This record gives sequence, structure tokens and C-alpha cells, in this order.
Amino acid sequence: MIDNDDQDLENIYRIPDLEKESLSTSATDSYKTAIRSVGQSANSREHSSQSTSLRSARKEKAEGAFVDKGEFVDDDWLIDDMRPSSKRRRVNVNGAFTSGNTCKNKISTKLSKKDDENSYVAESGRHFGQMDGKHFRSDDISDIMFGENSNDGETVVIEESDSPTSTQNNRLSLRSRPVKKRQLKLTNFGLQSSNTEDMPSITRQTPSSVAMGNRAPVSQNFPPLAQNMSTLSSQSNLTNLMTSHTVAIPVTSLKVRVKYKLLVVPVFEIDMFETISWLANQASQRYYKLVGLRPILSLRTKDGAILTFDDPLSLVISSNEEIEGNVENWDLPPVTERYDQTCKTLNIVGYRNIRTILGSSETSGVLDLWKLSLRASQFLPVFRAIQCQNSLKKLYLQDNRLSDAGMESLLTAFESLPNLAILDLSCNLISYVGIKTLANFLLQKQGQEGKTVAKNLTDLNLGHNSLGDGCCTDLSSVISCLPSLSMLNLSSCDLTAKCLQQHRLIWEETIQKSSLTSLNISHNALGCLGMEHLLKSLVPEQFLNLDLSYTMTVTSPTRVFVDHLRSFLTQVRLSQKKPYVIGIEEPSRLISLDLSCNPKLGNDALYQSLAAAKNTDLEEFVMESCGVISPLSSDLIDAIMEKLSDRCPLKNLCFTCVKLDKIDMESLQQVWKDHWGDLSVIKLTENSVKLTVCET
Repeated sequence: MIDNDDQDLENIYRIPDLEKESLSTSATDSYKTAIRSVGQSANSREHSSQSTSLRSARKEKAEGAFVDKGEFVDDDWLIDDMRPSSKRRRVNVNGAFTSGNTCKNKISTKLSKKDDENSYVAESGRHFGQMDGKHFRSDDISDIMFGENSNDGETVVIEESDSPTSTQNNRLSLRSRPVKKRQLKLTNFGLQSSNTEDMPSITRQTPSSVAMGNRAPVSQNFPPLAQNMSTLSSQSNLTNLMTSHTVAIPVTSLKVRVKYKLLVVPVFEIDMFETISWLANQASQRYYKLVGLRPILSLRTKDGAILTFDDPLSLVISSNEEIEGNVENWDLPPVTERYDQTCKTLNIVGYRNIRTILGSSETSGVLDLWKLSLRASQFLPVFRAIQCQNSLKKLYLQDNRLSDAGMESLLTAFESLPNLAILDLSCNLISYVGIKTLANFLLQKQGQEGKTVAKNLTDLNLGHNSLGDGCCTDLSSVISCLPSLSMLNLSSCDLTAKCLQQHRLIWEETIQKSSLTSLNISHNALGCLGMEHLLKSLVPEQFLNLDLSYTMTVTSPTRVFVDHLRSFLTQVRLSQKKPYVIGIEEPSRLISLDLSCNPKLGNDALYQSLAAAKNTDLEEFVMESCGVISPLSSDLIDAIMEKLSDRCPLKNLCFTCVKLDKIDMESLQQVWKDHWGDLSVIKLTENSVKLTVCET
């Protein structure tokens, strides 16, 4: 119902509980009385005060008092200078709701910090605005608890107690007054959490915040509200991901062994719901970062139980358990793509010519990187790119700067190239340290379940590297670990007789058990003593080729050396020797003889060698850069004819001749062509003779 006397007042919803409370006076009269009291109070305080501000004096002069001068009301006064609220509010007082535009009251708030609790306590003003002696606005509490910003249309339960009589009572009333938990928008402060268990919070709540209805106070460390509003979206995403704001997330770990690498994979609480497939993927990624090769894994426990990819981790694996990763296959993109990706990962410059050579090696099976002066760091992406390239059979790396530092990266690829047959590492600045690294690697792999690395390697070239005498033991280990090695080049490796003398037994045992058939040990200062120890260690029925060029400086070799030499060799190269010709009338197994680079060996040495080769297996005779001059004797031409008509004719005859005349050219051409016919290949110049046979 609406009273006619109260038309200028707000509409009041009549509730039986409130009907008992009748108003003694109208609201208009109460308002006028309050304003009149304010004027009297201000006038009295003006006379009693010692000094007043100039602004207050001017204001009182401009505005007259509305209360009697003799009336003193102390601080019980109110000036309503706020606009009426555009929205209706509902205040719950003893189950009664009052709707309409309520008078807004100005409340001053204070925050004091307790020493014992280290928290903020809100203090109210000395007086709350009156609303018929009982009511005050719900957003006043919001101003106290959260500042002046509060959401409209929200209901707060307010107790019946009137305005407190003192400051202490105000503090106690705010602490003891139960305030209903209300849900604020996160966009207000970004600090509020309604429940520590249900919703994560960005900040850790203090005990005082729990006492104040689980509302965290605004700390001085946080920026103003306008700045907080700019980071709301990122904070809200963060709070959705976090599961707890005070308890640390437990972390477990799993160990996965892939080949000979033991990988540790951390498993967080959120990852416990992942499957075995996730664990296999994590182990594969970590192995790729270490080795540069991505495996496709199947996992099983240490006792051999196979793990299915769909099984959850938490159900089949315990913390810190070691898992065996079996490589089912390798994820192998094209070798050029692997090279580019590895260069990008290692932050190394890639080269277009190397990329082209790598691309051609996939089809040809030959990787030729000779004379590029590549360093160890530049070889690293190459070695990672060619891993598991089963088609690669020949690897030529001569004339580079691989050095000892690059041997480890080479061995990583060396292990994954099962069909590699030829490896050329000549002229790469490798010392005995690099040979020791190679030997230790091969011995380690051989000791692991008897696995043999590079079992198809037949040709190893280590020439023109300063290995020295200290490499003899490690070199023996390398030879013993390569079962198919048949050709070994140790040319110009700074070897002396000391190497073979100190380690004679080890070297002899290694050579006799190996598969070597060809050995190039030229350009090493072995001398007669070193050559004697070397020849004693060789098996006559085993070796077919031995290059001893530039190994002795004596005028003539000893008889023991000659006896050992001609007892078993089928191919001899004695370059840069003094004018001494080994008696080759006896070694019937000799199939090749090279006497080049002996300038004191002339026409007689050429004739004696060819005459002694009759009824032998000699098929190749080379005598370049020697002292043969024209004209050639008829005996020499006859010796060539007799050897061509033998059961094992010559197939290659090469020698140099100073000023070869036309008659000698015609004689040699006729003799060679009469025997070989259309298969003959003849190249005659003024200084050289090359008579060979075309291979069919």
C-alpha cells in the first residue's frame, strides 16, 4: 500500500515483520532536523576551534547555516552529496527487503597491519549512515573490504546492530560480523578465489584474508586496477592450467635405454595420464638431440614384458623404473634434408657443394669429399646425415682437416654404415691419439655381445698422417677388430724400426691372424733392421702386394732382407733404391715388380729383370723414372718376346726411356701387337713406353 503522506518518499514494500516498526515522524521532518543540526554543529565548532582553513571560512561565508546556533550535534551529521543510484538495491534486514534508491553514505576506511598476524584489518569510520535508524547500504561493506569498486545488483547480509559507538567497537563488529561469501568477477582485481580447493589462485592467501571471507587483500606489490585489467586474459588462462597454488606438483622420472644411451624422461603429475606412446615419443626426441638420428621405438620392461602403446603410464610403470627401448626402424628423411636440419640444429653453416655431393651419394654409394679442407666441426653435420645409409660403400675423406677431434663424430656414423668397404683418411692431421680413439671404439663394440663394427671394410688408408711409433699397439688392435680388412696403407706415417722392434711379437701375431693381403708402408724410415722385422711378421702365402718405397737409405740391402723378400712376395715395389737388383730368378710367385724412381737402374737392369722373369707368374713390370736410354738392344727385344710367349705372358710393361728413336718404337709396337692383337693398347712417346692390354 502507498500512503498519500509519503508520496515524496521512496516506495516501500510492506512486510509483516516491518509493519511493527512504525515511523514516529515522517522522513521529510527527519531530514530537515538533521540538516538543521548540521548547521548548529558547524557553527559551534567554528567558535571553539583555534584556527580554520581559508577555504572553510569562505565556504561558511558563502553558505549559511541551516541549524540553530545554539544546537550542538557533535559528529552526528550527514551531507548527501552523491547522486541517486540508477539501479535498485536490495538489503536483507531480518528477512525484510527494501527496494528503491537509498541514500548513499560516505564511509571512511582504514587498513592497519597487525604485527602478530602480518595481515590487513579493515577499520570502519566512526559512524555509519542511518536509514531509519536501522539500515545502511550494502555497497558500504564492499567499500570497506575491496575499496570503492563493487559490482551492482549484489546482495550482502547485514546485521541488526546500529552504528558503533566507538572506533574499537567498529573494529570488533567488522571482525565478528559474518559476511556472506559473494562471487566477484575475476576482472575486478585478478586476485580473488572463492575456494582454495576448487579454483586455483594466483596469490597465496594469508590468515587474515581467510578471516575476511576468503578474499585476499590488495597487496602493495600489485599494480593498480587499470594495469591489472590489461593482463586479465593471460592470468585467467594461467589459473585454468594450475591445479594448486600452494602445493608443489610432484615430479617422477623414467629411464629409457636406447642402444647404449640411458635417457631420463621427467613425468609430471599432468603427464601421468599419458600413454606408453607418449613415453616412446619423448625418448625418441631425446635420442635424436644426442645422436642426430630419430629411432622408431618399441618399449618393454627390464624383465622382457612388452608394453602396448595404448597403456596408461600410471598403470604399468612405477617411478624411476628403467625401460628398454628396442629400435624397430629409423625415421630417415633424404640425406640432403638431414644435412640441412642438422646444420640448423647445430647452428653451422651448410654448403651447397656438400649438399650436392651428399645427394649423389644416395644413388652411387660413393661419398667423395676429398680436398675440401673441412674441419671437424664442418664434418659433424655430414657424419650425422649419412647415418644408417646402407647404400654407402666408399667414403673418401683425404686431404681435409678432420684431426683427432673429428674422430669421435666419424665413429658415430662408422657404426651405422654396415656396407662400408673403403675408408680413406689420408692426410687429415690424425695422430696416435686418433688411432687410439678408433681402437678403443672398436674394442668396446666388439666386447658388447660380440658385435662387429664395419665387418665389410676391406680398404683402410691412413697414409700421410703423423702417427709415430707410439701407435703400433693401437694399430694392431684396429687390424684385429676388422675381420675383412685386406688393404692397409701406412705410407708416410713417421714409422721407424723402433716401432717394429719394441712391439714385434704383438705386430707379428696381429698380422698373421688378419686378412691383410696388401700393405703399403712406403716413405717410412724403417731401414734394413725394420724391414727385416717386418718381413719376418708377414705370411708368405698371405700377402700379394707390398710397397716398400723410400724405406731404406743403405747402398745395398742385406742378404737376410733379400732372402725374406723373395721367399714369398707376389708383388714388389722397391722405389728409390740404390743400383741393386734383387735376384728374381727364384721367386716364381711374383706377379708384379715395380722398380720405379731408381735413376741408376739402366738398360742392363731392365734386361736382367725380364730375362729372369721367364717361366714365372710375372704379369706386370714397371720401371719408370729410371736410367733407360735409347737405342734399345736386340737382347732386350728378344727377352720381351720370350716373356710374351711364356705360359704367363706380360700384360703390363711400362718404363721411361730417354730419346726413344723411331726404330725402337716400331720394334716394340710390332712385338706387342703380334702377341695381343686387337687387345693391345700401345702408347709410345720420346720419353716413355706403355704397353698394356685392354680389359674385356
